[in-house]
Amino acid sequence: MRGRAWLARTVAIVLAMVMMLALQPNAGAEDPPSPARENGYVFGVFPYLPPLTLDHVFAPIIASLETGVGAPVHLRSTTTFSGFVEELGKGHYDLIFAHPFFYILAADQYGYVPLVRLATPLSAVFLTRQDDPADSMLALKGRVLGLPPELSAVSEVAQRELAAAGLTPGVQIQIRHHQSKSSCLHALALGTADACALPRFVLKQLPADHIATLKVIHETAPIPNVVIAAHPRLSEADRTKLIQTVLAWPDTAEGRQILADAGWEGFVAADDHDYDELRRWGVATAQNRRQSAAE
Repeated sequence: MRGRAWLARTVAIVLAMVMMLALQPNAGAEDPPSPARENGYVFGVFPYLPPLTLDHVFAPIIASLETGVGAPVHLRSTTTFSGFVEELGKGHYDLIFAHPFFYILAADQYGYVPLVRLATPLSAVFLTRQDDPADSMLALKGRVLGLPPELSAVSEVAQRELAAAGLTPGVQIQIRHHQSKSSCLHALALGTADACALPRFVLKQLPADHIATLKVIHETAPIPNVVIAAHPRLSEADRTKLIQTVLAWPDTAEGRQILADAGWEGFVAADDHDYDELRRWGVATAQNRRQSAAE
């Protein structure tokens, strides 16, 4: 029962924040319409990169979106994942760039509409040092696993994978969350973590000599990746312009540079039903939480 209760922790944090925001008189769907579009759209990006790096990566993206939609676009982010959820709940974002679990929250609670998603699916890889004898996730029993911040997509996916394998955090395995992907890898190098779970795409960003010191002992099944979504107050015409702009990036030198700088292979049109399987994860988690409370 402890494993099932623990699995509910991340979703419980988000749901608690949503409930608090829902009690505010001006929360989410209760907000008045945004100012006239000539004042610009606010594009909220979840903090998956350090602030300066995020600003650098998204500057050309913002410029491209402004040209495509014919209106100013203002980049906004937060320093924490929980802060992003709070701003989302307050209705501050006209557009969002969000990982799949935050997208589900935005769509189901506040009516956000998916525009495009990264074409490459998201999966988490469990990494150890090359000289570590562990050769599977089960071999981490009794050891320390480093993870990105709580509420990150990889943290959610990895914890679900552990629970499915019968590795209860705090019992069969110890979990330590880190502020960033690099700090998780640093802990692995120092030996304060025996393994680190990160998005697979991180492997493409590491130098070859660093890759040579690591090995993948487990990889999770792929799930739909990060989404760009729009608040329902955006007109359908502007949503269409934004979709067309992003999908056209591979067709221009400027667009290809945007994708290369961000480390993305491209986007595809997104459909809300792409995320139905992940929604069922949430339903199962809620059911486990109720059952654990009853027992």
